[in-house]
Amino acid sequence: MQNITFDFILPKEVLEKLNGVVVDTPQTLIQIFCATTDFEELKNIQHYFLETFPNSVLIGSTTDGIIHGSKVYTDKKNIVTFTIFEQTKLQAILEEHDNVFNSSYKTGKRIAKKLISEDTKLLISFTDGLNTNGEEYVKGISSISSDVVLSGGLAGDNGELSNTYVFTKSEITNNGAVGVSLSGDELTVSTNYSFDWLPVGKKLLVTKAIKNRVYEIDGMSAVSVYAKYMGQGVADRLPQVGIEFPLIFENHGILVGRAVLLKHDDGSLTFAGNLKEGTRVRFGVGDIEDILKNSNYRTRKILSAIEYTPEAVFVYSCMARRRFMKEYIVDELEILSKYW
Repeated sequence: MQNITFDFILPKEVLEKLNGVVVDTPQTLIQIFCATTDFEELKNIQHYFLETFPNSVLIGSTTDGIIHGSKVYTDKKNIVTFTIFEQTKLQAILEEHDNVFNSSYKTGKRIAKKLISEDTKLLISFTDGLNTNGEEYVKGISSISSDVVLSGGLAGDNGELSNTYVFTKSEITNNGAVGVSLSGDELTVSTNYSFDWLPVGKKLLVTKAIKNRVYEIDGMSAVSVYAKYMGQGVADRLPQVGIEFPLIFENHGILVGRAVLLKHDDGSLTFAGNLKEGTRVRFGVGDIEDILKNSNYRTRKILSAIEYTPEAVFVYSCMARRRFMKEYIVDELEILSKYW
C-alpha cells in the first residue's frame, strides 16, 4: 500500500504535486475534503478528478476544517489522499434519502446491501451534515452487517450549518450519503475513537422527543433549557454554538454525545442522533488538559496493541472538537502523524 496526502486550492495543482507517482487503477482510493461549499467549485473539483483519474474510486465531503498530518487547516485549502492498494477491492456509491428527515435508516441499509460482501473489512462513509440522522443511518448499516468496521462522519460547512455536500466522482448531494467498501483477505483494519467530553450539572429529563428532534426537556422547550442553564447568549446563537455544548447521556456504560444541528421556530432542536423520551441528559463540556492526556495515553495503547505496522492512518474528527481544542488539536494529532 502507498499513501499520499497533500493540500491544493485549484484542481490543476494535483498532477504537479503527484509528479507521476499515482497509478490510476480501480485499486486507488481517493478521499477529498473540501473547504469550499460553493456548488460550482465542488463540481469543478469533481469533474477534474473524474477526467484525470477515471479508473480510481473516489469519495469526498465538505468540511469544517481539514486534517493533514498533525496540521489542521480552516482556510480555502482542500485536502486529497491517494491510497494505492495492491490486493484490496474497492467499491463506492452515493445514495440519496427518499425524504429529508425520515429515511436515514433506509439509506444506511441500502448502502450496506450494495457495498458489503463476505470479505469486506471496512466501510468508509460520509453523509450530509444536516439532513441525516447519524444514529439511524448507522443502525441501517448495522442491520445488514455489524462486523464490518465503519468509519467516517457527517459533512461540515465551516460552521454555517446551512448546506453540506458529499460526492463520488460522478454524483453529488446535500441530502444523502456516500460510501466506499474495502474488501479482501489480505487487508487488516483497526479502529478506535476518542470522546472525552465530560457531563456536568444536574441530570435533565427528555420529556418530549421524536427520534432526533427534541421538543421539551424537563417540561420546557429545548431552546429554553439551553437559555436557563447555559445563558440566553448561547441559546440565541444556536445551532452554531450548540456543537460546543452537546447533551450527554449514558448507554450501556458508554457516554454518548448529541450535538445540535438545527433550531426550529417552536423552540425544539434537532440533534445529530436520537434522544428518546425518558432519557436523562447532562450538558457536556471539555477540558483541554484532560483531553490531551487521555488521548495521548489511549493512542499509544492502541498502537502498542496492534500486531502490525500501519501503512495508513485515517482520522475523521468532529467540528466541536476542532473548535474547542483550537491550536491544541495539533498536539493530539502529532502522535499519529508519523504514519502519514
